[in-house]
Amino acid sequence: MNSIAVFDDFKCCFRELDTTNYNDDIIVGVIFFRRDAINVINNYYRIIGYLICDENGVNYPIDIRKNDIALFEGTYNCLCEELKKELIQFNIQDKPQMIWSNFFILWQFVCDFGVFEKSGSFIKLASEIAGNEKMIKKMLAEKIDYVFPLNYKELSKMAYVLNRLYGIEFYNKDYYEEINYLFDSIMNGYHINMTLEEVETYCYRLCDYVLKNIEGEYV
Repeated sequence: MNSIAVFDDFKCCFRELDTTNYNDDIIVGVIFFRRDAINVINNYYRIIGYLICDENGVNYPIDIRKNDIALFEGTYNCLCEELKKELIQFNIQDKPQMIWSNFFILWQFVCDFGVFEKSGSFIKLASEIAGNEKMIKKMLAEKIDYVFPLNYKELSKMAYVLNRLYGIEFYNKDYYEEINYLFDSIMNGYHINMTLEEVETYCYRLCDYVLKNIEGEYV
């Protein structure tokens, strides 16, 4: 494969890349990639939940799901040439079940900016990070990313990132001992077998904990 296949959101078919489309205002093109393309993207840009951030702090939308990633054609065209070439091998040329996630539709197409508050604590925290210049600079300087985890290793990495950003120790005297033990294990990378459902549950718990601490700073 040496070319990118773009899904035309209006015509509902694949076509070749339109290199003149930088904003998707008139023609909405969607490019799908395997989820492991994250490992290439973060060699060039930082990922903040639903955003790609370049070294100048310019953000581009990204829709990361459990099995794949969706980018606007315009976003792809704005990426550096080296990354665009590397992403070709990850390009999915079959229409997936999901074109856009529900969050992404509400954000980008419905312009419901309340969606950041009602899409769960992971998205809410991503919004907090994206709106904080100090956090952006720290992520760029330390080359760290905030990505929704799908396994225990990714969950541990997310906990490490949140600790680096906010300096929060995930311990709470009001939690059950087993919860604090689990947080300690996650922070230290001790191996624990977890189902996807458990990973998601503790991802949200970590995000809730950080948000609670952030909100406490302004009380």
